[in-house]
Amino acid sequence: MLIKNCKILLSGSETTSVDIGVDEGRIKKISKIVNQPSDLVIDAKDKFVMPGAIDPHVHFDEPGFTFREDFAHGSAGAAAGGITTVIDMPCTSLPPVTSLRALENKLGVIKDKSHVDYALFGGVSGSSTDFLKKMKEMEERVVGYKIYDTSSIETLKRVNKGQMLDILTNTRKVVALHAEDFETILYFTKKYHGRKDSTFWAKARPPIAELISVGSALDIAKQTKGRLHIVHLSSGNGTKEIERRKKEGVDVSVETCPHYLLLNERDLKEKGALAKTSPPVRSERDNEILWNMLGRGVIDFVASDHAASDWDIEKKNKSIWDAYSGIAGVETLAHLVLSEGFNKQRITLERTVEVLSTSAAKRYGLYPRKGSVSIGSDADLALIDLRKEWVFNASEMKSKCKHSPFDGWKMRGKIEKTILRGEVVCTEGEIVGREGYGKFLEVNRNR
Repeated sequence: MLIKNCKILLSGSETTSVDIGVDEGRIKKISKIVNQPSDLVIDAKDKFVMPGAIDPHVHFDEPGFTFREDFAHGSAGAAAGGITTVIDMPCTSLPPVTSLRALENKLGVIKDKSHVDYALFGGVSGSSTDFLKKMKEMEERVVGYKIYDTSSIETLKRVNKGQMLDILTNTRKVVALHAEDFETILYFTKKYHGRKDSTFWAKARPPIAELISVGSALDIAKQTKGRLHIVHLSSGNGTKEIERRKKEGVDVSVETCPHYLLLNERDLKEKGALAKTSPPVRSERDNEILWNMLGRGVIDFVASDHAASDWDIEKKNKSIWDAYSGIAGVETLAHLVLSEGFNKQRITLERTVEVLSTSAAKRYGLYPRKGSVSIGSDADLALIDLRKEWVFNASEMKSKCKHSPFDGWKMRGKIEKTILRGEVVCTEGEIVGREGYGKFLEVNRNR
């Protein structure tokens, strides 16, 4: 493959025009002019090329919940969204990925189904009496471990503070925490349950619940010198404490999601179950703080937390209390960050690349193989028209899920081709790659 006349990042938002030569799935040459024999030449004039996006938080629901999503459809959606690597969560599988046996079972089921490369999180359930043994057995095959401070998932119970301390002490892999304080949520859910106004979902899971959980986890990470990651940060409350602890040397990383950057309680009131997530969307002020902290690097990267649902069974005509919680987001993740982040000057182009690809690759031990446009890296690339204006239509998603709170959203910046290891897997929104070309990434070392 030879990509001609594309623009790549220098620094800030400055770009330069180059050719990129690809051979055997890797980038071999980057120069003003590259001349090499090639079966495929792509003229990318005026197109920006960034490393393929990495979505470090998806729920592709296989095996066990394939009425919502599966690896074939979810990964096709990822490819359509410029994503070349996903990291799948352990909780929305049956059995959940809490043991080596369950992990190997999952890998057997999803083998030859993915359109993009993939890695897996292991999970730790608070109901397990031998979780440290199970973690050790999975250690060489997962990028990290997912734990919950509050959980409604029967097969992956919340961990207590003692268990969290043990977990962070006994692994050098990243420990990813769903940070909402159980007792706070329990109290306010009992207080508000049944109220018809959808915003009571947010009141039942207030920002203070996130702050309490984040604070205690940071204390434990400092004590253990463990590697903590806060998933889907929803509010600005905890960002100052996170920033302070980072300066103290605590090994913590943070992700947020497009819905926490762009939606708020007004959307929850208007859209109801369509905008229901856990944790809930917050205020416009929280949107502003999260963008600021993302730009400054306090928040490390953006993830979709892709959680598809069956509209008729799980969302339609459901109260906010009974509806499934989650948004299908792999196809909108990069597009929303490009449109609402870079093109609205909230973050630089350099920071856009970092939060969509490079930072997650580094955190989970995939860099520089992934997350980089450099010689020797996998030729995982997204070709983007940064100025193209278009309207997102949820009914056209490649996911099994055909609904989104971003349906009808006016976008600026369109991913025109997605390339995985030198093969075009999506062009102009159409999947052209082979199902099963995506492969499992085993990561024996995190950075």
